[in-house]
Amino acid sequence: MKSTETEAEHKAIAFRDRHGLGLAPIRDLVALAENRMGLDLVFEELPAGIDALTTKDGETGKVFVAVAATENLEGQRFTIAHEIGHIEFGDLVEGFTPHENNFDAEDRAHTFARHLLIPREAMHHLLAEVNAQRFALELRHLSSLVQFFGVLPTVAAIQLREESWISDDTFSQWEQETAPRLSVLFGWDAERKALLATSAQKRPSQRLTSRAVDLYRRGLVAIEFVASVTGRPVSEVEADMKRFDIEPAKLSSATDEPFVIDEL
Repeated sequence: MKSTETEAEHKAIAFRDRHGLGLAPIRDLVALAENRMGLDLVFEELPAGIDALTTKDGETGKVFVAVAATENLEGQRFTIAHEIGHIEFGDLVEGFTPHENNFDAEDRAHTFARHLLIPREAMHHLLAEVNAQRFALELRHLSSLVQFFGVLPTVAAIQLREESWISDDTFSQWEQETAPRLSVLFGWDAERKALLATSAQKRPSQRLTSRAVDLYRRGLVAIEFVASVTGRPVSEVEADMKRFDIEPAKLSSATDEPFVIDEL
């Protein structure tokens, strides 16, 4: 029987292979989830202690993931990867995912997320490039991994310990580190802050927004519908449509198509 570590790593490697990701950092998890996996992601304020809520429609099979908008950029990326893990392992059932009381599924999804975001082989390559030596790593090496792969320091530290790059004592110190502190210490604070504007912002699903705009262009819904889906004022959406010459089609009664909500 495979261990959780082995099973989750194999699943993460298979996922990367299936989507042609190789060993490169996954810069845009949202685009991967929505455009490649067909998921609908929204970013909202969620109750304290809840990082994400994932639901599956029993009839259509569509998966909807609500992710907490937060300034914890690396934590948010881990959450999305974690939810992908649940999906890959078939943990979803109709309605909300029963994560809370299924500790094995949670541990497996955590491990999947770690291997998805920072593959062992990729980590070895990066450390070899800077001539790093086992059990002689410095904090700058941890910073490089956190920045390059976009992961929490704890996640990088676990991977380093699992691969015998650092001692348990070093792990105990490094798991307390934070990405904001490392970014200031090692000069990539400006880059990280530029990314925070997205992670902390409430935003709708790209796929749902795209479909709403398509319906508007086909003349099947009003501009107010698009504004409702995007959560933006009607005036702003209308200004964007005019600015980029996006206009609704004028359909005759003979060619009018009925709009059904399933088109979203």
